[in-house]
Amino acid sequence: MKARYNFWNIERPRNVSRRDYNHYQLLIMGTVATSFFSIGTAILAITGSANRLRGTEDLPVMSIAAAAQYAQSQAAGTRTDAVKLQGFLQATSPVTMPDAPDQRVLRGRIRLKAESGVRDELISETLLEWDQTASEVFFTDGTTRLPVAFDLSQIPMQEDRRASARVRYAGENVRFSKPVAIEYAEEIYPLSPELKAAAAESSQRGVAAKLTRKFFPDGQSVVMIAAIEATPDGGRIVDPLGDRLKILPGTEQEIASSDSKSRIFMGLFSIVLGVSAYMLKKAQAAKWQEFVIRSNE
Repeated sequence: MKARYNFWNIERPRNVSRRDYNHYQLLIMGTVATSFFSIGTAILAITGSANRLRGTEDLPVMSIAAAAQYAQSQAAGTRTDAVKLQGFLQATSPVTMPDAPDQRVLRGRIRLKAESGVRDELISETLLEWDQTASEVFFTDGTTRLPVAFDLSQIPMQEDRRASARVRYAGENVRFSKPVAIEYAEEIYPLSPELKAAAAESSQRGVAAKLTRKFFPDGQSVVMIAAIEATPDGGRIVDPLGDRLKILPGTEQEIASSDSKSRIFMGLFSIVLGVSAYMLKKAQAAKWQEFVIRSNE
């Protein structure tokens, strides 16, 4: 049987081992996957889809002082359409992170869990769960401030990837020591008897500490897409009609610079993927040529 070149080559050629043909099929899948991701990242880089300020270029820009003046000059209940604002989010009484007394935030969340597998089933227990949001938040430029009147849960929190917790063990022999607690921020959280038993029965014989720590700093500079509503007491920041509220940490210049770097990275990454796809395609073609020679012997 003479081998004919086909991109997919479903049938294995004569005189070609199953192992070699499986390797060839892996080259095909690698070529397709890297080509797909290369094209996708190139499209993202060219179109600027990762641009967080995309779609806000035509929105009117309003200073906080101008927003306050607008609210004072209008009847109560009058509101603007979506406008772009830049300033700082501050709380009257910021929340203090329980594991860092010096860290004051508008929102904070800590969740510590211990997990262990037993017969392919995951046993999990929550050791610490803390979630708080400041009651009163203002948007300010340092001089003028307006109260924030939208749902504060919409303020995005950043994840602290540096935070970690470790498992504590009991027993002098390292090989046979057993997990007994989770240590985090100089606090010890004992494991329940059920989780200890699960760890003893687990094929991995261990416990994993899963920590999530998120926060939004007090006084963080932000670019906000919101609306201004006049009230009897002045004005306030509200969610624009059409669910268009957007809160982006950083100044407009910082956000634009970060997005520009992301586009450059995606462009370079798409080139690397494209070169990888080309090399895989060459290896695939060479492999198939080798199969042709074998099948014609």
